[in-house]
Order: sequence, then structure tokens, then C-alpha cells
Amino acid sequence: MSLKNKGFNWGSAAVIGLMVVLSGCGETPAEETAAIPILPTVAVAAKIEEQEIITESSSFDTSLEPTFTPQSQVLIIPTSAGDFVFTPVPTDTPFPTLVPTATRTPRPTSTPIPTRTPFPTPFPTSTATRIGGNVTPEFLPTSAVTPVAAGENILFNPSFEDGHYNKDGIPELQLPNNWGFEYDTGRTGFGDESYDIWVRPEVRVLSKDFIPSAEHADFIADGDHTVKIFKGSGAISYRFSQAHQLEAGTYQFTVNIYPDVISGYESNGAKIFAPDPLSAEMSFLINGSQDAWRVVEIGKRSQFSKTFELSQAESVQVAVAIRGRFAVENNGWFLDNFSLKKIE
Repeated sequence: MSLKNKGFNWGSAAVIGLMVVLSGCGETPAEETAAIPILPTVAVAAKIEEQEIITESSSFDTSLEPTFTPQSQVLIIPTSAGDFVFTPVPTDTPFPTLVPTATRTPRPTSTPIPTRTPFPTPFPTSTATRIGGNVTPEFLPTSAVTPVAAGENILFNPSFEDGHYNKDGIPELQLPNNWGFEYDTGRTGFGDESYDIWVRPEVRVLSKDFIPSAEHADFIADGDHTVKIFKGSGAISYRFSQAHQLEAGTYQFTVNIYPDVISGYESNGAKIFAPDPLSAEMSFLINGSQDAWRVVEIGKRSQFSKTFELSQAESVQVAVAIRGRFAVENNGWFLDNFSLKKIE
């Protein structure tokens, strides 16, 4: 019969025996020591799973080493926690966020500059001569004397709508066709400062396209063009003329003038007109005979007329003389809508 079935545990008995032997090694008196039977040594082999205990008397292979591990058993001998080196799982590197390409803003289509119809070829002009500071009239070729009705405008290109040319080939002297131009240079006679010198002005024939719409009414008296005669920081004196063959009679020469004579500007860009009334003056010349100078109101269009008589048919040069005696910031003048009419 198996000892297991009797409820006896050999393992416990072996432990008890070992304790008895150890206790006998002390200093216990001999009279107190009791005889303890020595139990036979038992070799035990076991499996992990619950099995019967086998003694030496049972069938057992004595050639096996005491630490033999059956083939079915896999022993895992752990190492200390400190011996493990964990390689971290690589973190996925996120793809960089794509920066969207900026949408190009289309440039506005520029409005093409309109093609301008070329003006007719200008009439040739002669060169004015200066004698003792006075200017001999500059005549333009004219047709033979033709009778005109009273009230008819005799002037060619009176509102400067019929083209322009460059006097003496100078781009800064852009004159309306059929009109002559003279100017003074040298000391003004109004002071001894370095700026008291007449300088050559600049002349332009301007259409409405080159003038702010708010100033059309001021600078353009008739049609779509005006003449601007000006100079920055310079004193100017000039004559604007035209010549004709006229029959005997009474005539009236009329001009419209706007002095844009500016001494400075406000912080907001507003003009400051020259305060001295003598900054703008005009007079008439008929065949070189000049009237007294008249003051012209600055910043306003004014109309002036000159009446003269001819006792016989002759060639006549009519001119308006203008001067700005001070070298202000902008010595500007606008001329337009001239007329020469027979009134009797």
C-alpha cells in the first residue's frame, strides 16, 4: 500500500529529523537528551505537476543527475530587473506640415494709353531780334488781306486746339501752332539779389487729360486745351503773339489769363498764392507799341481786351506781354480762348 494513501508526509518527517540532530549539538545535559531514531535518507524526484512520491525501492533510473529536468519542463531563470535594457520603440516622426503656396494676386491690367492723332505740321517761325532791350515783333507768315465780317474771330488756332510745335527745336518750348513766343533774360531791374534775373520759362500745350478735373474750369476757358507757361523758383517775362494782314477798321484783341502764381503749399497740399499783387502783371502790344502794365488777380481767370484802329490795310502783330517779377515757388500762367475781331 502507498504511504501517500496513509496520509503520512515524508517530507515533514525529514525536516523534524534534521531539527532533532541540530538540537543535539548544543550544551543540553546528557541526562536530558533522548534517543531519536535516524530515519532512512530518501531520494525524491518530482515533476512540476502533482505526482506520486517514489522511494528507492521503486523503479527509478539512478543514472540521472539529481537536478535532472524532464524534457517537457522549460525552466526560465529571470535576471535582475536592472540587467534589462529596454530599447525604446522609435517614435514616428510626423511629416512636416506643408505650407500652402500663396495664391498670386493678378496684377491689374493697365489701361493702354490712347493713341493720339498727330498734329498738323506747324508753321515756320522767324527768330526775334532784340534792340536796346526792346523786342522787334515776331511775325508769322499770313495770307493776303481778306475782308472779314464784324464779330468774326480772325485768329488762327485761337483756343489752341489745332496742334503744337517746339520752338527752335527746344522740347521745353512747346507752342500752339500759328503762335509766336519771345522771352527775356538778364537782370529784372527790380532788385540786386541773385534771384532777380529773368530766366527762360517753359511752355506746354495741355489737354484736359493732363489737368485735374477740379481745375478744368479754372485753366480751360474753351475747348479741351490750354497753354501753360511757367517756371519754378524763377522770374519770367515773355510775349505771346500772332501776326495778320488786316484791312482798315477798328479791332479788338481779347485774352483770358489765369495766374497760378504760388509762393508755397499748406501741409494738406493746398496752394498759397503769392501775396504781393505785383507778382502777376500783363500788358498789350500792337506792332511793338506796349501799353502800361496792369495787375492781374492771382488764382482767378481774368479777361482783358485791347481796342485799336487801322487807317489802312497793313500787317499787324498782336501780342500779350506777361511777367512774374518774383522768383516764387511756382510762377505759373494759363492762357486760353484768345480772339481778334473787327468791331467796325
